[in-house]
Amino acid sequence: MLGYQHRPYGDLVPGRTPMHQPDPPETGDGRWNNHALGRLQFAGQTQIPESLLVDKVISTESLAWLLEFSDQNPGSPWFFCASYSRPHFPLTAPGRYIRKYLASDLQPPPLPPGYPDGLHPHDRFIVDDFSLLKFSSEENRRAVAAYYACVDYVDTCIGELLTGLRHAGCLDNTYIVYTSDHGDMAGEHGLWWKRSYYEASARVPLLLCGPGITPGIAESAPVELVDLFPTFCDWAGIDTPAALDGESLAPFLEGHPKRRLKRAARCDYLDLKTVVQFMMVRDERWKYVEFPDAPPRLFDLENDPDELHDLANNPPPEAPLEELRALLLQSGTWEEVDEARTADQLRLNHARQTATESRRGSTVQYRLSDGRIIDADSALYESG
Repeated sequence: MLGYQHRPYGDLVPGRTPMHQPDPPETGDGRWNNHALGRLQFAGQTQIPESLLVDKVISTESLAWLLEFSDQNPGSPWFFCASYSRPHFPLTAPGRYIRKYLASDLQPPPLPPGYPDGLHPHDRFIVDDFSLLKFSSEENRRAVAAYYACVDYVDTCIGELLTGLRHAGCLDNTYIVYTSDHGDMAGEHGLWWKRSYYEASARVPLLLCGPGITPGIAESAPVELVDLFPTFCDWAGIDTPAALDGESLAPFLEGHPKRRLKRAARCDYLDLKTVVQFMMVRDERWKYVEFPDAPPRLFDLENDPDELHDLANNPPPEAPLEELRALLLQSGTWEEVDEARTADQLRLNHARQTATESRRGSTVQYRLSDGRIIDADSALYESG
């Protein structure tokens, strides 16, 4: 992750799984992330001391850095990004959170008709790749409960960070943005994890508060994460770099006359495995999805919010199919996507080859004040 002036804690070595702690610790041999074994098997109470859980550490280290910076640089503006791990597999949390949701009437979402053989090829690949059929309904219920527990726990961690900053006066003139890189199916449509075009995976939370933003307002206009960069520039009072894909949300958030930010929002997953690739575009009502080797999909989100009825084979007259497809391909055709992905893979391979090879035992590290990098998890996992 480049572009930061200081990084006291994080996944500092490229090419490794970032920030997700194997739990229990003995699964640091790779079992926690083995698709063939299935990612639901370790869901439940964490076996790691709470003081060493990455989300707890993130709040502690974030608050410490911000308080030190504010003390040494009074009145100086700052930008800080705190990246929490949960909710994420192995879906573990302190026992009090797990027990809370296991004791509730929470149940896994219902399976779609024809599951799994009647699924779209893309969806069926996810079922097989994550070995989802090996887990019982009770194991799925435990995983859903653990997912909710993870959300609850990270909410507590974020609350501790904000409370500390508020008490120190660091939030008096500060914008706060909460978002994520992707959602999680969490059992919807019989699927888990990301890599899906369904709303549960492709749609992310976006909560913003700060000076000039009216609290308690929900907005349905389609926006994208690329809109955050120009928004930050507006908030900071600096010029937005040219040729950015995003559009500032600042005028929209501050109650200026309504204007559509974008006709639609775009999302894609362009993995090396062609069977899992897709490009998706959606406006406030319609969602259109294309795949390189499978039939397209079309959903009417207004009348079918659960995305149960694919209309691609018989689209209604009011569906703007050609307009959506034109918007989809603005970022490139499938041939151009292949070329870009190949170039990206070469850059990734170079980064991995030039990374420090000796640090293989830890998922995250501390950067000390003298510049040294030490493993943060050396007390949990064997090195080497």
